[in-house]
Amino acid sequence: MTTEESAPTAPAVMSRLGLGCWPLSGMTRHGITRDDAVATVAAAIDAGINHLDTAYCYGEQGESERAICSAMKGRRRETVFLASKCGIHWEAGRQQTVDGSPQRLVREVEESLRRLGTDHLDLLYLHAPDPAIPVEESASALAKLLDAGKTRSVGCSNVTLEQLQLFASVCPTSACQMPYNMLQRSLEERFLPWCQEQSIGLVSSWPLMKG
Repeated sequence: MTTEESAPTAPAVMSRLGLGCWPLSGMTRHGITRDDAVATVAAAIDAGINHLDTAYCYGEQGESERAICSAMKGRRRETVFLASKCGIHWEAGRQQTVDGSPQRLVREVEESLRRLGTDHLDLLYLHAPDPAIPVEESASALAKLLDAGKTRSVGCSNVTLEQLQLFASVCPTSACQMPYNMLQRSLEERFLPWCQEQSIGLVSSWPLMKG
């Protein structure tokens, strides 16, 4: 990304459709090369999709974030809305681990920023609550990252309504990412109405039920 465009500004208009960048890691879609991943991101941007959704754990070595960085070369930073997540990482043997400790969250965000080639995110999610850490403690860490300018907004994903309420009581919360589609509509009972009351946007992680 061009270094002269590092001020935390957002796209004038964010696309209603986003590109979920988990498949770019190649971990669930075998045969995807780095060139394929970069070309996919570039094609999405060229088609007007500027909401790119990734995460620290999208690839054991951050392949998804690295592909986005490569696709953004020569483009102005504010032409895309970058969303990433922290709190889940891979250990040996492809063991996925949830860690919501403040130290780990800060470390992951700093690594994500380096891989993406930018000094700030547009949206940073807590990827999932850590059962061993109060969600308010994780929220406090993200609030500090927000204050430090590492992200323009904060959200969380894979939470219950009660966890979201606790999170939002500590950290200004702009969005929540949850499975929501024509076959999974339980959010409409309590979750979505509360989000609407609080002006918290809902981002569907499985809009097509994983295809």
